Amino acid sequence: MPYLSLQGVTKVYPGSVAAVSNLNLDVERNELVVLFGPSGCGKTTTLRLIAGLESPTKGEIFLGGRNLHQIAPWQRDVAFVFQHPVLMPQQTVRQALADARSAAALRDIAEHFELNGLMDSQGVDLSGGEKQRVALARAWLRQPSALLLDEPLAHLDVPAKRRLWQELDLLRRRSPATIIYVTHDPVEAMALADRIAVLLDGAVKQIDLPDRLRSHPVHRFIAEVFQDPSDPLNFLNLRPDETRALGIHPGLEESTTKIAAVPASQIFLEKGDHRGEAWRVAAKRKGLDCELLVCERGAVRVTARVNPLDDFQPGQPVMIKRIGQTSHWFDAITGLREEAG
Repeated sequence: MPYLSLQGVTKVYPGSVAAVSNLNLDVERNELVVLFGPSGCGKTTTLRLIAGLESPTKGEIFLGGRNLHQIAPWQRDVAFVFQHPVLMPQQTVRQALADARSAAALRDIAEHFELNGLMDSQGVDLSGGEKQRVALARAWLRQPSALLLDEPLAHLDVPAKRRLWQELDLLRRRSPATIIYVTHDPVEAMALADRIAVLLDGAVKQIDLPDRLRSHPVHRFIAEVFQDPSDPLNFLNLRPDETRALGIHPGLEESTTKIAAVPASQIFLEKGDHRGEAWRVAAKRKGLDCELLVCERGAVRVTARVNPLDDFQPGQPVMIKRIGQTSHWFDAITGLREEAG
């Protein structure tokens, strides 16, 4: 049995507001699973249900082989780090980390979370980011059965986030922990997760390895969010009129309900206005060995990946010579992935 298992968990608030709907999630021991999704999809509610701060309307939650039904929050052996940490105003950082097993353990955790210069500072004197680092260190020192982290780095700048990603990874390698980590940042999710569970409308749409979310997304939302930034996707609605406007070969005009996800590297351009219906280069940006061109005609935009030596310029007329391989197909109504046929 998985170390942590949510089975058919539903949470309905007064007014028939369903925050979580028939959620199924299995997490193995010493695994870091990221809960990812837009605001309101049920990420924080899921953490609160595991911690016992909320009770499920139906469904069961197991942790370490125990059914958590009717087990009080303080008996569940979980640590919860909130997005907005709370520290006692007059308590020092050293006092907040009193769970340290030894002076050596205290020095070690202080180094990982960049707290060495703050040990005698009081909570009232700490910035939001410093308080969050203290909260993370305190939770880690407890060595709980499950560590629940609700967007713990949301208020840190990018360099500080990246440093803490590295430190969390180092800590996990030395002292494995079972972690459920909530974020709405896809870069953070890809950097930290063993697996990512994507939530939409209170249910898990896909739980998979980070690379699999990119290569085999089951929903258009997942493909959009986790696409390769060096080769972004164009989502082409293949109604016959738009198909002709894009210059896609006639064989695809039969499709009226599919959306094709075409990588920028599969949009092939040529300069000039050979058919009297030119696109215009609206913007360009440089990659490592390529340029990405945003081309538009009317309200329709596509992004193409080109060789910098081709020297396309903003405002220049271009034509879509051809569109190559489509990486994914999605139902235009449900957003679910389907085969091209």
